[in-house]
Amino acid sequence: MIGRAYNLSETGEHILVVLGTPPLAYNYRVKRCGGVRDLDSRGQGSIPCTLTMKKETYKNYVRRMVQKFKRDLFLHEWTHDILWAIEDKQHVPKLFTVAEISTNLSYLRADITFYPQLEKKFNNGKYSDVAETILHELCHVYTEPLYKVAYDLCAPAMNAQMEVLREQATQRICGAIFALIPDKDIKPV
Repeated sequence: MIGRAYNLSETGEHILVVLGTPPLAYNYRVKRCGGVRDLDSRGQGSIPCTLTMKKETYKNYVRRMVQKFKRDLFLHEWTHDILWAIEDKQHVPKLFTVAEISTNLSYLRADITFYPQLEKKFNNGKYSDVAETILHELCHVYTEPLYKVAYDLCAPAMNAQMEVLREQATQRICGAIFALIPDKDIKPV
């Protein structure tokens, strides 16, 4: 990799600009380097450097996973918005909602809300949990039509049971699909 390191801040962090490929300039950082200097094909120069990849942000990761899982689930007709909740949604002590989806079956539209608890999981390196949560919410698109019909036809006393059955069916679909996804596909880039 041939490039040039440029000072970004007073902290001594530099950015590596790879010659001929400007987009890569945003993906690599050069640490412990002094001044502007040339780097050879091994990323080395007169002063030792360490190249590190910038970690994908939480919101970019969620956006990428939503797009990936929409493709995997053949939801190309569906449109969606991603909403970022500012406060957690707590049901009982220590039990939080990390994400939820609202669907409009007539217009094939979904709004997915992500709560701060999911970002905490991401920051703790629980990428598998975050990815499975995103997939679970998108799987609701397949269980929602039957749930809405059954909910309307059931006696009010059965509504809570219908909710449990919907979540179980959604999770079974999610689990079957998630088991087929390679670990490398759910890690941040």
